[in-house]
Amino acid sequence: MIFKMPLISIIIPTKNEEKRLPLLLNCLKRQTFKDFEVVVADAKSEDQIREIAKNYGCKIVDGGVPSVGRNNGAKVAKGDIFIFFDADIIIPKNFLEVSLKLFKKKKLDVGAFYTFALEKKVINDIIVGVINVHMFFTQKIKPYAWGFGIIIKRELHEAINGFNEKLYYFEDSDYVRKASKLGKFAIFNKKSKLRYSFRRFEREGIINMIFKCLKLMSKKDKTKIKYKDYFKC
Repeated sequence: MIFKMPLISIIIPTKNEEKRLPLLLNCLKRQTFKDFEVVVADAKSEDQIREIAKNYGCKIVDGGVPSVGRNNGAKVAKGDIFIFFDADIIIPKNFLEVSLKLFKKKKLDVGAFYTFALEKKVINDIIVGVINVHMFFTQKIKPYAWGFGIIIKRELHEAINGFNEKLYYFEDSDYVRKASKLGKFAIFNKKSKLRYSFRRFEREGIINMIFKCLKLMSKKDKTKIKYKDYFKC
């Protein structure tokens, strides 16, 4: 018997996301494009997320911080193309179909998706609008990406040795910058919107979050940033 490998592997790092993950998995279940698998890399969650993922037919591996989780997920993934999501996003039913067509049409090796806010508030729309514009104009000079919305060919992921596991923050932008040196990168897909939860911005305050990010970005050696440092900013 010949077993066909999936074209796409969707890799999702998780940590206590039992309320959010089912929303994404239901979105994936309804996709018009079906040739994919889902790998959940769980970082010792204390809720029922592993059981939930199992019930949806996901592969489950041990995770850690996002970079470790994504790399561990990639190690067991079977697809020729990897898509990295976070648990707190939702996508329309044609997202994979549209994304794959655009990825091939643009002849990309790695890409990042335009992002839209899940919680529909004017301030959220303004923030993501500014970020999307910034990502667009810097994509050929100094690429940026959200870790919850990256697509890449397997061979390129392997060529750059995956995500830098010494980085707790900005590992996503570091990842696409390394990849863009070896392959073609672009930010794309406004047609089928990926929506990301702004709960963290709302919980900690938008101004506070911006200052935290700016302080972390100002550090020259990002490998010295520890997880606890984020909350000290």
